[in-house]
Amino acid sequence: MYNRKIYLDRLYQWKDKPLIKIITGIRRSGKSTLIKLFTDSLLSSGIDSERILYINKESLQFQHIATFDDLYKEVIATYNKVNQF
Repeated sequence: MYNRKIYLDRLYQWKDKPLIKIITGIRRSGKSTLIKLFTDSLLSSGIDSERILYINKESLQFQHIATFDDLYKEVIATYNKVNQF
């Protein structure tokens, strides 16, 4: 897997900002690979895997997410699960 240092550095600049990060590009340009690299980097830095929500819209696991409201509910449910007392 090719390490896309420039793009990873950009993601890290925005890592702790309360913004949604969107990666765009043409098909097969490395968007999923970049996310995988970023996720692996977060995990190796000590971030718990439960705190990372990766939604692959090509997976049947997430076929229920069709609208913004569906996405919001998924994010909130994951957040609440991770942040239980």
